[in-house]
Amino acid sequence: MLGNLLRFRQGAIAIQGDIEAMFMQIGVRQKDRRYLRFTWKQPNSQELEVFENQRHIFGVRDSPACANFVSQQTAKDDIEDHPNSLEITQRTFYMDDMVSTFIDTIDTIHYSPGCQGYSEKSFYDPLGIISPFLIRAKIPLQELWRHGYEWDKAISGDNGKAIKDWVEETELLGTVGVNRLVGGTGLGDIMELHVFCDASLEATAAVAYIKTTSNQGTTIRFLMGKTRVASLRQTTIPRLELQAALYAARLKKTIEVERDFKFDKIFLRSDSTTVLSWIKNLKLKHKMYTRNRIAEIRDITSNNQWTYVNSKDNPADHGTRGLKVTEMTEKSLWLQVPQFRLFYKDNSSTDEQQQENVFLNSAEQKTQVTRRQPIDKDLIHASG
Repeated sequence: MLGNLLRFRQGAIAIQGDIEAMFMQIGVRQKDRRYLRFTWKQPNSQELEVFENQRHIFGVRDSPACANFVSQQTAKDDIEDHPNSLEITQRTFYMDDMVSTFIDTIDTIHYSPGCQGYSEKSFYDPLGIISPFLIRAKIPLQELWRHGYEWDKAISGDNGKAIKDWVEETELLGTVGVNRLVGGTGLGDIMELHVFCDASLEATAAVAYIKTTSNQGTTIRFLMGKTRVASLRQTTIPRLELQAALYAARLKKTIEVERDFKFDKIFLRSDSTTVLSWIKNLKLKHKMYTRNRIAEIRDITSNNQWTYVNSKDNPADHGTRGLKVTEMTEKSLWLQVPQFRLFYKDNSSTDEQQQENVFLNSAEQKTQVTRRQPIDKDLIHASG
């Protein structure tokens, strides 16, 4: 589902389709029909009749798996006559629903004859468009869980008011939206992926944007975001910031795998100089918790992709603090993506680079921390 939605935002021309009555179009083998028997009684009759379904039906546990297998097998069997059918089936369908995009009308006609349009509205948010809004409900719910609230106990106090206000705001969600099209549509376009991360004692967040430069100019679009409540276990801010950096690295990997276009440049940004030093300094020794996460980050990103971002310029900060619906549609960094300077530089400024390098010389680490405090609120936890 997530991959389908990411690819759905690639091309200028969008298509949505649906396989009509998908389950009912797939037959059941004769010997298996006895497992789909049901009884029926005619009106004004006491006699029960036994019938067998000859088609797969909604509600049976294996029907979705059988339907997916049949659709992909049909595409494989027909691959000589329609070479693109298997790729379309595997990359654009989620069960019986198809979403796809194309660069021009020629591709559209070639790939998708006979599709019938449809639309669907849901509160399900796999792209994280309203994540800063949703986190405002998750945080007080976690607080209730922490205090042992039963599911049928009335909620009162600050948590009760926070949840009540949040529920009332859901009526305004129809005003929140993003551009479907992100990324370039021309062969000469330059595309950059920018991923930001942040953490607080209550939540962690990562959010990604695509910057596209073409002969028409430069555009920056929200791609996707993720927020999570922090662990119930007490931990330090540096560890939470490291977890946020790991989420950013995983987000970057997911986007690279699911998108059809390659990025010319990739940037990952954190406002924690401590975390940046952990990632970049290969000589530092860490405890297992820190070591394992740094190892995964290094495995799926490179050191030169990580740069510093000032906290006030970090859109992921909104994912950890939460936003009202009205804030998301007006001045939020999360969706509005202001054209601030970080999107127009290949590297951090000299001052920011100095902040990143505070800990990079492990031999002078302690003297640097003493001399340059306060650089980061987390310096006291620099040992991991």
